[in-house]
Amino acid sequence: MSIPFSRVAWGRPEEATHPDTLKCALAEFISTLIFVFAGEGSGMAF
Repeated sequence: MSIPFSRVAWGRPEEATHPDTLKCALAEFISTLIFVFAGEGSGMAF
């Protein structure tokens, strides 16, 4: 199943360096780390 690239929304280049975008990316990264380490710790407990 492939997604046609004509239907993907890309946005503007200046959005990549917007402070809110960077803050959201950092929040996603931190929450992913918490999720991964919690899952790994749960797996090690059993």
